[in-house]
Amino acid sequence: MPWKLVGFIVCLILGTCFAGFNLENSCNISFGFKTFQNVPIFFSLIVAFAIGVIVTLPFTVIKKKSAKDRKAQAEERAMKKLQKAQAQEAKVAKKEAKAAEREAHQRAQQEKAAQAAARKEQKAAERRQKQEAKASAVVGTGDSAAGGSGNS
Repeated sequence: MPWKLVGFIVCLILGTCFAGFNLENSCNISFGFKTFQNVPIFFSLIVAFAIGVIVTLPFTVIKKKSAKDRKAQAEERAMKKLQKAQAQEAKVAKKEAKAAEREAHQRAQQEKAAQAAARKEQKAAERRQKQEAKASAVVGTGDSAAGGSGNS
């Protein structure tokens, strides 16, 4: 059987016995502006007890934080700060990685452009060489044809 229930029943029986023994005992209760005559003692004690319970009830409901709770909260706050700092560092690292990636991409584009310009220049040089070769071939054949006709 639960001990809280047994204790409550015992207290209820003791309170009832007290009221039964003091039915004839009465007193006058004065609030300064009003006086109540012949109030039974058990009734005044029950009211005083009820007022005491009502006054102390907020103190029992509101829990005071223990040292363990404060330590746990401090650790939790420290952990949150650490996580926040790590998130900030990750964000900065991500930005730096993106910037490095952009730079690498730009360098690659510049290299491609330089290679394309070099190829263009090489093709232009090859064209010039071919044109010069054609021109020298035309000039060379013309000279040999002219020289051959003069000897005959």
